[in-house]
Amino acid sequence: MKAALFVTLFGRTLIRQVQAMFIAGEQGFIYDPSDISTLFQDAAGTTPVTASGQSVRLMLDKSGRGNHATAPSDAARPVYTEAGGLKYLACNGTSSAMATASVDLTGTAKCTFVSGLRKLSDASARIVLEHGVGGVDAVATTINAPRTVGADYGIDLRDASAGTSRRITPVFYSAPITNIFSVACDRSQATPADELHLYVNDALSEDTATGPGVVGNFGNYPMNLFARGSGASLWFNGNFYGAVFNARATGISAAERRIMERWVNLNTQVTLA
Repeated sequence: MKAALFVTLFGRTLIRQVQAMFIAGEQGFIYDPSDISTLFQDAAGTTPVTASGQSVRLMLDKSGRGNHATAPSDAARPVYTEAGGLKYLACNGTSSAMATASVDLTGTAKCTFVSGLRKLSDASARIVLEHGVGGVDAVATTINAPRTVGADYGIDLRDASAGTSRRITPVFYSAPITNIFSVACDRSQATPADELHLYVNDALSEDTATGPGVVGNFGNYPMNLFARGSGASLWFNGNFYGAVFNARATGISAAERRIMERWVNLNTQVTLA
């Protein structure tokens, strides 16, 4: 009883700390599938999710920025699932997709993304989050699990005039695998090695950066979750335990990123470094 109370109080402290990272108007989102009150079966938000196995058309943003995520159709809805003491959205790898309205990040070159994921397949590239559409929009940002056919994670920054800067993690994240996968991005840096850092379970995962540096701010596009565009392709195959995205213009500190990771890990339950 005391242990459960401690976990509850600790969780409340962490979410308040994460939400405090948005009080100056920073753009981004906080998604928490473990909080069933944020999940709805319909796009209008009139039919709440009440039990495991129900499909989710709308997921509310807890950051205060109002970047709620909606599935483009009933067929694209992920499924709210309770299993093994965890609560998550199950994404089927064939149709599951959600997206926000346009999120304007043109005022910043920095962002931090923390997610709790269980990757179930390495058979082809899959998208966890994409701001814009990679290969189409001028400054799209793509976060993959995996990025290629293989046991990796990755991120791509696109700049129509300069090309793409890319960092791919070493190939030892073979599916099925559960991780806290984090990205710290700074497009104001002139070299790829300074632009991108990937962390898996709070351990820095260094690798080879390819392509020229991408310098300049982000764009103004929807945040696409679990697939490219409005559920057009590259559907994520796995479980989504929660995520935080913060695009503060001055950047998120390492200590703040770790707070994000520890909050997301309350519902992911992996061992952090």
